[in-house]
Amino acid sequence: MSTAKYLVLLVATLMLATACEQQVEDDGSSENDQATNPTRFLYIASGSCYAGGPTPTSPSRTISRVNLATGNIHDIIVDYNAASPGDAPITVINHDDNTVLSLVENTSGRRVDRVTKSSNGNQYQTYFTNSTALNAVMRSMSVASDGALLISKSSAIEKFAAKSRVGTAAYINAPGGACATTTTLISSLTVTPTYGHILYTHAAATPNNKLNAIKGTGYVSAADCLASTSITPTTALPTAMVYIPSSNDVLIATGSTTAASNMIISYPITETASTVTIGSPTVAYNNTSVIYGPSAMTYDAETGFVYVANGSTSLANVIEKFTYDSTTKTLTRVGTVPFTGTSLQTNCISSMFVGN
Repeated sequence: MSTAKYLVLLVATLMLATACEQQVEDDGSSENDQATNPTRFLYIASGSCYAGGPTPTSPSRTISRVNLATGNIHDIIVDYNAASPGDAPITVINHDDNTVLSLVENTSGRRVDRVTKSSNGNQYQTYFTNSTALNAVMRSMSVASDGALLISKSSAIEKFAAKSRVGTAAYINAPGGACATTTTLISSLTVTPTYGHILYTHAAATPNNKLNAIKGTGYVSAADCLASTSITPTTALPTAMVYIPSSNDVLIATGSTTAASNMIISYPITETASTVTIGSPTVAYNNTSVIYGPSAMTYDAETGFVYVANGSTSLANVIEKFTYDSTTKTLTRVGTVPFTGTSLQTNCISSMFVGN
């Protein structure tokens, strides 16, 4: 073989070997990156949570990020103890690529903060406050179909657009019809993605432990109560709720001093622009060694996973991960151990969402 041919063959062999080596490295790098340098997280707020009856743990008053690949705490983005010990982050939702919004419960100054996602401690500022509207215990916050914020307090639901209160009275207050007598403890709320109707849960003794549907335009008359159903069993008090857009199901987590009533229930939703029908419930998950005193729940639309936090002292405040079968309306636990184990940051989780 001539020297020129040998050199050509040698170069080709080296290029092939290099390409193979790079391919092997690339095959493993994606998984490693998810574990060591994640780009998506489970955001958790450890505020004053509601567990439906079981005794909640004292919160850490922090907002943290959980690594979705490992289930471990990635970092703490805000520690309210450092600046204002009375503050409790009740709800955390995505705002933009760089910040989240935090609904803060503090009897001396209820408000919404904007928090930098990778602040490593305490880069936040007041986004807005309104002592007239935010005048009762904060419970939940969600984004309306028009981009405004819906905030539930114990007795009503308020709406804020461009950081200003919409109207001179609560957006939903003392609804009538089938939705009557359901505003003493509005534990959670969400918005249907297609028509923007407002779903909220009320946690009170039967027959007022309910799931209600209100027109997205708010409540003015009894006709604006589109649907209502009592949560079954009667001893189950709703604590958290998520909407599954792909199947139009609502999952409701319930807590109770009756052990067997700590569960997750699925309700099918059928809607038009002016109607809502709530179908018959299915017990999606009921294992009190895994779910007891659930206080927060979220759905990852990208992966289909459902995450549920236990806020009571009974199960040491772990976070569980599930898959959802839209045909059987049931949840299946992922793995045999909690997704996220006990830590100070998982105490009394009041809110969660998945984001970048």
